[in-house]
Amino acid sequence: MIIEVLAIVFALGLLMFFAYRGYPVIVFAPIFTLLAVVILGNALMTSYTETYMTNAAS
Repeated sequence: MIIEVLAIVFALGLLMFFAYRGYPVIVFAPIFTLLAVVILGNALMTSYTETYMTNAAS
């Protein structure tokens, strides 16, 4: 449970840092999402296509 929260907080922290530095969020959000999925050890493409992209489109 704690590793999931830490992975999400870490990815979100990186996204906020890069956004603060002026990098485009639209480019780095999927990258840091994939990073969080890799840290959690879940299936990479399944998590990306079924969870992230479905919620991003709605």
